[in-house]
Amino acid sequence: MKSLSKLALALLVVAFFTACSSPGGKDDKKKQAIAQEKGFYLVQASAETEPVETAEDAADDLAIWYNPEDPGKSTIIATNKLKGLVVYNLDGKELYNYPLGNLNNVDIRTKFGFNGDSITIIGATNRTENTIVLMQVNTKTGELTELPLEKTIKPKSKDVYGFTLYKSKDPKHLNKMFAISIGTDGKMDQWELLENNGKVKARFVRIVKFDSKCEGLVADDETGNLFVGEETVGIWKMAALPSGGDKKELIADLKKSKLEADVEGLTIYYGKNKGGYLIASSQGNDSYAVFSRDGSNKYLGSFMITQGGGVDGTSDTDGIDVLNLNLGSNYPKGVFIAQDGYNYDGENLVNQNFKLVKWDEIASQFKPWLLIDDTYEKQ
Repeated sequence: MKSLSKLALALLVVAFFTACSSPGGKDDKKKQAIAQEKGFYLVQASAETEPVETAEDAADDLAIWYNPEDPGKSTIIATNKLKGLVVYNLDGKELYNYPLGNLNNVDIRTKFGFNGDSITIIGATNRTENTIVLMQVNTKTGELTELPLEKTIKPKSKDVYGFTLYKSKDPKHLNKMFAISIGTDGKMDQWELLENNGKVKARFVRIVKFDSKCEGLVADDETGNLFVGEETVGIWKMAALPSGGDKKELIADLKKSKLEADVEGLTIYYGKNKGGYLIASSQGNDSYAVFSRDGSNKYLGSFMITQGGGVDGTSDTDGIDVLNLNLGSNYPKGVFIAQDGYNYDGENLVNQNFKLVKWDEIASQFKPWLLIDDTYEKQ
């Protein structure tokens, strides 16, 4: 050891600590090989949430609540599908925990008319009771409270699974709010949500059948498109309004694309003039596929989240969400958040969690760059 130069000794120390702190290093080499083979882009997370309290496959989906009064205090509302809902701040610290049952998928919308007020509403699928849970966000504290229901919302599907909310911008159905769920049996149920004497009334409006297991659901409020992920088939597009009919278009076929089963989480990046993207979690190759938001939904490329800055990458992802808005000093250009199916602390596998990536970190990797629109807010 005495014969080593100071420089050589310093390099050994750096290498030692890098090896000791390398989160999930074995999986990372696999990601890099896949990225090189398929031409995927690589990005790094800037933060991660605290692990969920339940072991095994527990963390699943999330929705971002944007706090317009103080964007840096926006929150992540996530499901622990073996326990309930967990609320985190943007540093990943757990703020609130709601043991409501096996809540699988969650979504959020603002400006729902209720009791003479305009509230922010949360919806989630409860697999314990095979029901839909509706909650309200306290816009001062970020806490959640259950909304009173006229009667329990029971899907016709026997095993409720995926979920999205949809707020129509169609002039004939302006600002109507809908809850849409889908089951492992491929049955998709849809309700219109209304306020009635201080309670939420859910009026059943349609059921649509898919041939196999589905989970990912996302509705584009502005274009009126509903995207459905049939896990081993691909991504379907159809009208979000029942009056638009039940015709389906397969916009991403697993047999002809860089997606690999299972297709899981779906989310939309909004931009002005209907710009932006549909993003899908491709669980089979630990990647996220980006499609144009409107028109033919052209495939634009895929990215993977790799280790860096003391945060491990992601793999086997279920739910994802993205927000284009300025979220304060840490995320001034927006954020993309993904569930991590294999969360590492160093080389140790620990409970699952969620990883946060700066949107501009993703956008700047693509050629040409993806849109960065940190001011456009959908109404």
